[in-house]
Amino acid sequence: ENVFGQVWRERTREWAIMGGGDRLPTWDDVRAKRDQLLKNSDSELVDDMPAALRTEWTTYRQALRDWPTVMQDAGNPAWAAYNMEPIDPASKVAPPDEAPIVN
Repeated sequence: ENVFGQVWRERTREWAIMGGGDRLPTWDDVRAKRDQLLKNSDSELVDDMPAALRTEWTTYRQALRDWPTVMQDAGNPAWAAYNMEPIDPASKVAPPDEAPIVN
């Protein structure tokens, strides 16, 4: 069970920090993750890509730049914001044409 960034470890019968670390992520950790995601996406923008795809990647990269501030302004703690990064265009999945209706 996940409660406020902590996970119950049945084996040791104690709460542990998500990710197995010894501390919760800080805003410095969020910014470092953001910087790495920006670096990783540098190569995604190429001169001959379709304009719509370029716009998606440009929008994603701006969302990454804004991510820590947006999360702080919304009152989210750093440990929660750390796992709420924007989704990159390559990871987005289109919904099926006809999703089944579940009763």
